Amino acid sequence: MDFMLDIETLGTKPGCAVLAVGCIAFRRSTGAIHDEFYQTIDLRTSRKAGLGIDADTLLWWMKQDREAVQGAFLNPQTTRPLSEVVETSKQWFMKHRTRENAIWCQGMDFDIPIWGRAMAAVGERPPWEFWAGRDTRTAYDLAGFNPRTVKREGGHHNALDDARHQIACLRKALDILTGEDFFAP
Repeated sequence: MDFMLDIETLGTKPGCAVLAVGCIAFRRSTGAIHDEFYQTIDLRTSRKAGLGIDADTLLWWMKQDREAVQGAFLNPQTTRPLSEVVETSKQWFMKHRTRENAIWCQGMDFDIPIWGRAMAAVGERPPWEFWAGRDTRTAYDLAGFNPRTVKREGGHHNALDDARHQIACLRKALDILTGEDFFAP
């Protein structure tokens, strides 16, 4: 079982506030989804933990689809404190964890280090090994695959929808790399 991690943030570097985290346990060989975790985070608790807001990223959010903005910012009934989200995400992760798990994300310099830093801001360590990180963009590049060719389901800039899409794209790239015909029934 592998994991696909996606986060929505108010910055692009470790130490920025995280708005939402989505993680999916999936089978790399098939792309089959085993379990999902999604939670939005109360921005005030991220700020209290010392995580920052980047003005350019905030302005970028103001230009995004209304549904994405509402999902990231305007869910007071479903947002949870950062410390609670970190704890429940760790429990979820540990429920599926083995020594062989890889944790995938879209770019090794974004999701994994930013979420790891957010965890550290509330005194926790990431539940994955430092060597477990994998990058979907590297797989796409090696396969000569364009992820824009995969029909997207769900919204953009929703951590769980983005993670699902990244799994679909990764499977296509891995099929190319292993020589399998992914158009076959």
